[in-house]
Amino acid sequence: MEAAKAVTKKVEVKKFISSFWLQRQIPWGLSFLLASLLVSCSYRYQQALELTRRLLLDEHPHVAQNLNNLALLYDSQGRYTEAEPLYQQALELRQRLLGNEHPDIAQSLNNLAGLYDSQGRYTEAESLYQQALELWRRLLLDEHPDIAQSLNNLANLYDSQGRYTEAEPLYQQALEILEQRLGVNHPNTVTVRENLVYLRAQLASDQENSSSETQR
Repeated sequence: MEAAKAVTKKVEVKKFISSFWLQRQIPWGLSFLLASLLVSCSYRYQQALELTRRLLLDEHPHVAQNLNNLALLYDSQGRYTEAEPLYQQALELRQRLLGNEHPDIAQSLNNLAGLYDSQGRYTEAESLYQQALELWRRLLLDEHPDIAQSLNNLANLYDSQGRYTEAEPLYQQALEILEQRLGVNHPNTVTVRENLVYLRAQLASDQENSSSETQR
């Protein structure tokens, strides 16, 4: 029994450590080294945003990207109240400049959803995750890694709320895509596989507890 508990705990910790970079829409394959570099770059990101605004004015896609980047940095540091308005500004600017049917809109929806998810604002997060997933499905091929990422994020939200039967098929779909597109040993594939294993362990535990309660 103790060994089983240890395995479950290890998977849960791995899921938590890997989840930020998988959850946010950033290039696949970023490592913990990059995470540490981002923490040291707050001043440079602020400078980049200010410089972009001076050179390009406020209404330019590069300004939106710099807003998103600075928000992502604050988000990774747990500075949610500072990150939220930047994510929102990036989303609104992109919608004005690019329209609603563009991959950058899906990125902004996903990132803002991830912020709300981290804060336990699950209703707001769910709506945005669903919008991002629907948009990526319209814009990308069904087996694109960004689709898998979006499926994983929505599954993770359901998982954190104990909505295991809703989360399981989404994790399964994400895993199938990643195994086909990135390979079975890719770090993101491994993370989603572990998310699925952890969820199934929770399901089994809940079923066991329910059975014990019935027998009493």
